[in-house]
Amino acid sequence: TVGGKALQIDGKDVGNMSKESFVDMIGNESDYMINENVSLYYADSSGKKLRKLNVNIKSDGTKMLEELVVEKIIEGPSGTDKLGFYNTIDPDTKINRIAVNDNICYVDLSKELLDRQLDITNEVIVYSIVNSLTELKTVNQVRITINGQTIDTYDEYSKLVGILERNYDIINTSKTSGN
Repeated sequence: TVGGKALQIDGKDVGNMSKESFVDMIGNESDYMINENVSLYYADSSGKKLRKLNVNIKSDGTKMLEELVVEKIIEGPSGTDKLGFYNTIDPDTKINRIAVNDNICYVDLSKELLDRQLDITNEVIVYSIVNSLTELKTVNQVRITINGQTIDTYDEYSKLVGILERNYDIINTSKTSGN
């Protein structure tokens, strides 16, 4: 509770939290170094499907792995690995807040998420986040909001509302980019 009231995100009680819910740092270095191999999903050349890219994320443990994953998606593919992988999210998109409760990751982003990238479909934009996060052991479902508002307030995203699960149908499983 906070001030005698239940802590809520999007009107839903957060519930019990454990010591794993917090990062406690004293001094300059963290004992919670993150060095994880994760799968991120970026657009293929058609802009209608996702391609899986395996990357290694290293961090000093001051941010949750879920936040680091979303940062990497916003940043887009980098290096020589990026051949055939395309940004799905406007790089000016900011992370307002990320929280995980009961294996649901709540992601609140800035309105720049709605700025379309070239010919990338809205479904590809949203599921690049959902599919990447649900690759993590801590996340089964994802709820995306824009500046605290549900995404359904934007007509073109109306069917991408609520708590979303991984979408296997949108994944391009061929070895080459494209249809």
